[in-house]
Amino acid sequence: MSANTQPLTRLSLQRLSAFVLLMVPVLVAYFWVKPVPAPVFLTPTAQVANDAVWQESRFDQPEVRSVHASFVVNLPDNTQGVFWFGGSREGHRDVQIYRALMQDGQMISAPQAVLSASMLADLSSRYIKKLGNPVLSFVNDTLYLWVVNVSVGGWATARVDLLASEDLGANFGYLKSLRMSPFFNQSTLVKTRPVPMSQGLLLPAYFEMNRMDPVMIYFDADMAIRSSHTLLMDAIQPVVVVDSDQTANVFARPNDQGFIQNGQFQLDSAAWQGANLADMSNASSDLSIVRLSATNLLMAHNPAPDRSLLLLSLSQDNGATWQRVKVIEQTSGERFSYPSMLIDEGGFVHLSYTNKRKFISYIRFSIASLNLAAVLP
Repeated sequence: MSANTQPLTRLSLQRLSAFVLLMVPVLVAYFWVKPVPAPVFLTPTAQVANDAVWQESRFDQPEVRSVHASFVVNLPDNTQGVFWFGGSREGHRDVQIYRALMQDGQMISAPQAVLSASMLADLSSRYIKKLGNPVLSFVNDTLYLWVVNVSVGGWATARVDLLASEDLGANFGYLKSLRMSPFFNQSTLVKTRPVPMSQGLLLPAYFEMNRMDPVMIYFDADMAIRSSHTLLMDAIQPVVVVDSDQTANVFARPNDQGFIQNGQFQLDSAAWQGANLADMSNASSDLSIVRLSATNLLMAHNPAPDRSLLLLSLSQDNGATWQRVKVIEQTSGERFSYPSMLIDEGGFVHLSYTNKRKFISYIRFSIASLNLAAVLP
């Protein structure tokens, strides 16, 4: 070998050695580190209480002229938190988010204001004109709050901010504003319950500017948005009811006086197929659904055109058909709306709703109290 080629060969060997050393951890990671599985829906089986229990109460706030859009959430020690907005009227600058705590159907913490527009403005460093629907989920010792808010315009130009609490909602810290729209991040709203997943959760949301479509937003375990999928449904306020680890039924409020919109969402392909529920009008109002078993669902909804009737209806075929089982409220004029419903660890159902825009009604009941012997096998 000539003297002229010797230095070049040594340099090549040095580079090759360095390359091999760099590739060793990459190859080890490739062959030994297992890939993280894709998130799936959690499908717990609901426990249903056998005792006949029906407890009614309401949150009176003489100092608050108008209240609306309550949301009930399960908290530790079999406690439920009920949140809503209230003020002079819907959309007024003085509207605040309120909280009450319940345990075994009894109030253990009276209504108190926990968030105002000015507080959110200070936390987010952004002008906030008004607050709207609160949506909550308790995950890993933290209570998360998604709250609708508006800086300019009306609800069609709203956005959603995410906050977190370590003291069951008495105080909230600011996390971020959800960025879902390219048009100045306007027109994103929430109303219905997030769905737990194996990694993170799925938040049902919806748009109201120029179109009215539900959107499914996936948050990972760190509450970072990983993906979103719009459902071409011509409806708002979607309710997600899990069927399996990959599929869920979606029920949504119609934009007009028509029928409840329904379809199935698939995680693996983000596929969507929707339709109307025959004979299930809902008067352009919100609804809430809980799963009782593999095939039985319970819905709280408003079939009357003026929200004068609040019903519980039962489906025994996973939402294809429904049968009325109980009248919760009935009168003339808009009185009862925006139900929020869940089942606790003991198998009791908790239902909150707007009552005459004057107060929030709250009911804790068991399925046994509905006298469904003639309906259920």
